[in-house]
Amino acid sequence: MFKRTLIVLAPGLQPDAVIQAGVAMARACLAEVVFYTGLTPTRPPAAGSPDREMVAQWGSLDDKRVRSERLHRQAQEVAESLGVLSRSVIATADDAASGILGAARTSHCDVIVVACDGGNAVVRLLNGSVIPGLVTASPVPVMVCTPRPTAGGAHGAAMRHLLVILEDSDLAGVARTQGLDLARELAADLLFVHIRASAVLPVMEAVGFVGGPDDRLAAEIQMQSQRLLASASATATRAGLTARGMSLPAGTSAKDITRMALDQACELIVVAHRGSNAVMRLLTGSLIPGLITAAATPVLICREPEHPPPRSTPRRRHHRHRAASAAVAARAAYGH
Repeated sequence: MFKRTLIVLAPGLQPDAVIQAGVAMARACLAEVVFYTGLTPTRPPAAGSPDREMVAQWGSLDDKRVRSERLHRQAQEVAESLGVLSRSVIATADDAASGILGAARTSHCDVIVVACDGGNAVVRLLNGSVIPGLVTASPVPVMVCTPRPTAGGAHGAAMRHLLVILEDSDLAGVARTQGLDLARELAADLLFVHIRASAVLPVMEAVGFVGGPDDRLAAEIQMQSQRLLASASATATRAGLTARGMSLPAGTSAKDITRMALDQACELIVVAHRGSNAVMRLLTGSLIPGLITAAATPVLICREPEHPPPRSTPRRRHHRHRAASAAVAARAAYGH
């Protein structure tokens, strides 16, 4: 499971929540922590008179480093108080997302924890938030934390109830596998949820159905959803975990999911994505942008592999009478 966690500390954001969630997960997984801050200076223009404000920002890089060092010392004190090994990395980076990914790769981290910087998905894109690009490009899971720390501080941030979103598009079962592995490490209960597909057929596809195509299709979709949830729960039970499933109606939104997480006292939401960029996630109705915006609990986003392993094709069974008929036909053809 997670053995080294990269916790991104941004001086401009409230650090308490990200430190609390990241250190709590590292403690439960017996993992080390790397606190990282990337200093991204604003360079003055190459030609003409440099803008005063830009020069001031460039000149304040040392001040940013001083503030970052103070923040890192505070974070390491929290980690030390919980018995978690930690170290500090403060480096300059031309691009925030590339700097984070480079630090995770260099430090051999298998999960990245970052604080949500507020606003909805469109605002994050317009403001140049690091989160959309990080979710798109990161080969390891990214946990996005709300800027509001939970009650009880870092010492009370145990994750005992996980909500795992199962989607039909997650062919490799990434969210289920990640949720199961994490539940073992955290000794947590699992709530699997699945949003059913719409039971409304286009007019052309509905042609040929006799007697209530929508009702028949809805019943089939319901059964498929129940089978998916039953399979995930059975896997959890075999692993000695407590799990249950909930089938949700089509049209369930990210806000509905986050509200359910609060109602069910879940401290973490696990979801998978297929590596599409932030714009495609908005256009295709992905739950991820809405979850990042609305969730009051951390959201762990796991990337589905680009080429999932192919499913094994069952060996075709030949009936004896067919084989016998084939043999008779072969003998007849050769005059035997």
